[in-house]
Amino acid sequence: MDLLYLVTGAALWALAWALARGCARLERRRGRA
Repeated sequence: MDLLYLVTGAALWALAWALARGCARLERRRGRA
């Protein structure tokens, strides 16, 4: 159970980090454009 919880938490954290990075890229493009 602990392993499943760790894997799920890591996946959610990675997804949130990727989403935040994607938003930053979109904002940078908007700022330049």
